[in-house]
Amino acid sequence: MLRLAGSRRLGLAERIVDRFSVDSQKAFDRSHKVLTRLHKSFRLGIISNFYGNLDSVFKSINMDPFFEVLADSHRLGVAKPDPRIFQYALREMELKPEQCLMVGDSLSIDMAGARSVGMPHAWLFGDRFKQGKPADSCCKGDCVLRSLEELAEILS
Repeated sequence: MLRLAGSRRLGLAERIVDRFSVDSQKAFDRSHKVLTRLHKSFRLGIISNFYGNLDSVFKSINMDPFFEVLADSHRLGVAKPDPRIFQYALREMELKPEQCLMVGDSLSIDMAGARSVGMPHAWLFGDRFKQGKPADSCCKGDCVLRSLEELAEILS
């Protein structure tokens, strides 16, 4: 039986939680800056395979004002790459697919779903590839990004 109280394991768990919290706050701060910038020129929405509480999570980190629609798969009963979740977001924002840009980190989920409704898309691959950008994305001519900051620079 593992005894947590007073053990060295509890200290390790606390350090892990603290590190996660600090790293998460830094990511939220970076995201807030770039979303503030993007929100000045573009309408924004989220399409997420989530758990039914996407709206409360975004409210808790003060990011909800940036987004016109939060398409939460659990609440909608349909998940990416199913085109219906993309169509829902388009209807809510009263936009056509060609008026949008889906930015996602999964070729098989985000990019495939956007492609299925005719929505242009950009692959946010982050730091997964240490040496340059990957050669292959979803479709010829797709934008491939390391960060949302890079997206903001491209769109400026």
